[in-house]
Amino acid sequence: MRLPVFLIAFCSLAAACAPAQSPANDDADVAAAVKAFQTAMDTGDPAGVMQYIHDDALMIEGGNIETRMQYEAAHLPADIAFSKEVTAKRMPIRLTVRGDTAWVLTSTDFTGTFEGSPIDFLAFARTEGRFAPHFADDGSPSPEIVATQADRLRNWRLLQEMAGVRAPDQAPKER
Repeated sequence: MRLPVFLIAFCSLAAACAPAQSPANDDADVAAAVKAFQTAMDTGDPAGVMQYIHDDALMIEGGNIETRMQYEAAHLPADIAFSKEVTAKRMPIRLTVRGDTAWVLTSTDFTGTFEGSPIDFLAFARTEGRFAPHFADDGSPSPEIVATQADRLRNWRLLQEMAGVRAPDQAPKER
C-alpha cells in the first residue's frame, strides 16, 4: 500500500513542478505570434494586429507617446496602408523567453514606393529642411547626399548584424 501512495505523491509533485510547456514550445508560440502580427499588418487586418498589443501598451510614434487606443485610432490605419503598399522582406527573429516574458528582435527591409515616393533616405531628406542645401532647384540630389544614403544603409545593415537579426550574407545588393 505504501508504494502506490508514494507513486501518486511523486507523480503529483513532479506534475506540479514541471513547466506547463517546454521552452521549445514557448519559443515556437512566440515566433508564431510575431508571424501572425506581421501577417495581420501586411494583409490589413486591424483586429488581428490589435489582438497582439496589450491593453496598457504604449507606442512611440513620430516622437510622441501613444496609448493603445490612440495608436489604434490614429496610427494603425496609416501603418496598415504603408504595409499594404510596399514590399516587406522579414529578417529572421531573435527571441528570448524567460518565464512569462518574451523579448523579440526583428527587422524588416521595406522596398518600393509609398504614396508615390520611394522608400529611402533621399525621400526622407527631401522632406527635412536641414537637407535642403543638398538638393538642386529641380530636386536632383547632390553627390554628398547620395553618398550619405549609401552610408546610412551600410550602417543600418551593420546594426542589424550586430543585433543578430541579419546574417552578413542576407544583405541585398546595394543599388
